[in-house]
Formats: sequence, structure tokens, C-alpha cells
Amino acid sequence: MRIKSILMLTISFMCIYNLVLLFANIRAIKRIKETEKKMETQRSLATAPMVSVLVPARDEVENILPCVQSLLSQHYDNFEVIVYDDNSTDGTLDKLLSIQDPRLKVLKGKDVPPGWMGKNWACHNLAKHAKGDYLIFVDADTVAKPSMLPSTMSFVLEHNIKAGSGIPTEDMKSFGELITVPFMYWGFLAIFPYFLSNRIKLLGGFSLAIGQFMVFEKNFYHSLGGHAAVKSAITEDVALASLVRRSGEPFFLFRLGDLLHCRMYKGISDAAKGYSRSYGAVFGYRWSLTLVSCIWLTCFALMPVFLFPTHTTWSIRVISANLLVWIGVVGAFDAPWVVAFLSPLVYITSGFFLVYGSYLAQRGNLEWKGRSALDFVEQEK
Repeated sequence: MRIKSILMLTISFMCIYNLVLLFANIRAIKRIKETEKKMETQRSLATAPMVSVLVPARDEVENILPCVQSLLSQHYDNFEVIVYDDNSTDGTLDKLLSIQDPRLKVLKGKDVPPGWMGKNWACHNLAKHAKGDYLIFVDADTVAKPSMLPSTMSFVLEHNIKAGSGIPTEDMKSFGELITVPFMYWGFLAIFPYFLSNRIKLLGGFSLAIGQFMVFEKNFYHSLGGHAAVKSAITEDVALASLVRRSGEPFFLFRLGDLLHCRMYKGISDAAKGYSRSYGAVFGYRWSLTLVSCIWLTCFALMPVFLFPTHTTWSIRVISANLLVWIGVVGAFDAPWVVAFLSPLVYITSGFFLVYGSYLAQRGNLEWKGRSALDFVEQEK
């Protein structure tokens, strides 16, 4: 009975915490306003800086053409697109070479040196070849609207951003994606106190980022050491954000909305591979932490349902508060509204991914894109 009371009290506190953070973070994580007309953009960016859009790609044959073609269609005059083919074996390079555009440069990948994660090595090489004043790293499974680049640069220049990350709209086309991908949105708005991270230097370790879209002022990026400074990081996006905060500069998180779309994973099995790697890295793949987190998320999801007959009022309050949080999350990121009602499944599957990541690390089977990440697990601990 005592354990049940403690859990009920903790869940009640968690709901209040989620609600407070939701409203604070929505205000802090601004949505970029779309610049719709090219002439309007040219007037507001009369001295538009050169931008290098950098795309690391490994085995992205299905995604690479829509991605690159959308980037080359930007309503922005002063930019280049550089794609690094990271030793793809599925015909990605052939697709890239079929595109004839002077603004596109294709780099043939080299073998990844010891001590480097593959994506970090690709981004490091992309940055070395970039001519732009600003670097924008974009994942190969994204598709951009023509107004993405001018809208982003207007926002970056207006707020004098040296480093930041944009959250795209995640396309979810299967039930498995609906109960896995939204956990990331919930984390951005309802778990991590982003609204404080740029104000309190001690909270720099709680910096957030998403590697699907990251922007840096080039000189500042190189002053940090770039991707070479986080070469072994499994979650290099968060590692770079933390590096920025430790330097004393703010790291901006913003919402791209409809300007950029991404389909992270295709089905629940694909999501399990990706999230087990990234979620596990948050806790250093430690069994104790991942197991406790899994149990907690399961209790958070199921206790209000199981206790409904005996603690009806409490259950209604918790369910209502949780639903309100998810309605806010769904609205902020343009996710399907059904996600708000699937949140218990989102919690449970995400808890499983945490434990599954530790299991794979223990068994020596942790890998991504055909490469083992096991050598880097100890460095995450």
C-alpha cells in the first residue's frame, strides 16, 4: 500500500511538472515564420550570407533524390549543397551522380578512422569542404519546402544565432511509428527544462538538439572543434549542443513546422533499432537506469487505468492532465491528433527501447547502418 501511495504521489507530481514545462518550453522553442515570397526574402536578406547545406548519406537510395532536389529548389540565391556518400552499397551514389546542378557537390566517402562514429566523420568532411558563412547539416531522409532556407536564415539572422537545431515535422505513416516517434516530441516539451538551459550555465548538460537539422555560424563551429570534438559520440547532436553551452554561448532550439518534413523510421522494427541506440545512450546503456526508467514509464501509463475502479477521482485527474499535455505536444509539432490518445502505448514502447538498447549493448549487437557502435558504448557511460 505504501508503494502504491508513493507511486500515485509521484505520478501526480509528474503530471504537474509536465504541464508547467509544456507551457514554458512552447514559449521558448519558437516556431519559424515562413517567408513565402521570394522578392520579400531578397529584400529582408539584401546581403544574404553564403550557406552550405551539408547532407551525410549512407544507404539512402530511396530518400536521396527527394531530399537533394528539394534542397536545390530553395528560394535563396547564395547557397551550395554538399552530399557525402558514406560508402553506400545500395546505389545512393549513382542517384546522386545523376543530378546535374552546379550548386551540388558530391563527395565520395573514405573509410571511417578508428575512434570515429560514421556520421560524425561524414559531417567533419562535409564541413571541411564547405564555403558558406553558415553550415546547415540536414539528414538525407528529410524533404524541404522551397521557403525553408530563406525562412531559416531570416530567423537565424534576426536572433543572431551561432548554433541551433530545428525540429521538423515527423511523418508517421504506420501504427508502429505513431506509438514510437512522438516520445521525442514529449521529451522536448514536457521532460527537459529547455527554457532554462540557456539561462543557467549549470543546465548546459541538459541541452537538446536533433541531428536532422542543425545550423552553425561557420567560424563558431570551427572554434568549438566541430564534429571532431564529439567524434565518438553516439548522440552527436546533443553532444554538440552541450559543447556550445559549455563555451558560454546559447544553443537555440526552434520548430521548423511544415518547412521541413522527415520520416525517421518505417515501422516499429525500424524504430526499435534507431531508438534503442539513441535512448540507451542517454543513460549510458546502464541496466539499472534503463530498467528503472522502463518500470516508471509503464506505471505512469497503466496505473491510472488499473486504479480507476478504486481511485476514480485521482485517475480522472491524471488521465485528463496527461491528455492535456499530449494535446499541447501534438499541436506544437503538427503531429496526428490520434497520438494524444495513444500516449500510454508511447510510454510503454519507449521504456522497452531503453531496456532493449542496454540488452543489445550487453550482447555486443548494438549497431547502426551496418556498423557496430559497441566500441563507443563505454565512452557514453
